[in-house]
Amino acid sequence: MRLHDRPTHRICGLHAILGLGALLLSSCLSGPAPTDHYYRIQVAPPAPGTNRALPGTLDVDRLRVEAIAQGRRMLYRDGSRPGEVVQYNYHHWADPPNVMIQSLLVDYLRSAGVAERVVTPGVHVDSDYRLTGRLVHFEQILGSGDPRVLVEVEIAIVRKRGDEVLLLETYREEREASGRSVNDAVTAYGAALEAIFGRLAADIPSA
Repeated sequence: MRLHDRPTHRICGLHAILGLGALLLSSCLSGPAPTDHYYRIQVAPPAPGTNRALPGTLDVDRLRVEAIAQGRRMLYRDGSRPGEVVQYNYHHWADPPNVMIQSLLVDYLRSAGVAERVVTPGVHVDSDYRLTGRLVHFEQILGSGDPRVLVEVEIAIVRKRGDEVLLLETYREEREASGRSVNDAVTAYGAALEAIFGRLAADIPSA
């Protein structure tokens, strides 16, 4: 029996060596694993404002978002399939979109001087007004036409005493991107948000 076992062991060993070689060759041919990329949006601050519409503290909450936009993976749509929203595999926001927009909006409204103080709920201070809303669209649009991004938000500003609604508006902006890359889209997102923030600041009524 031992004499018959020896060729079998040699064949199995040869198969193992060949299998390992094929695995190593396949790994070399496929190249390095894809790298994850992370992005932040930049919005230019407005000119400092001095005419405060809200005499008190404005609390800016995070926007509500759909389940698919709650994470950090970036989204895009193919113009030929307008009903389908797709997540990128290796492109992510540095923070979830609603967290990122909250931070950008607080900085913008502070610079615009729309209230005596602009804070977030995490500061845990008494506030006179509350800004809430919903992020309706936040996606890159690709396809046969020019690449662009779509941003749409619903915003409400409420006086906390009496729950009086001071502002209830929907803001929608599309901005063409200079190319199809994710970096091009990030720049276009910044332009779209800057336009929305500017419209919002101008719309806030005096309280």
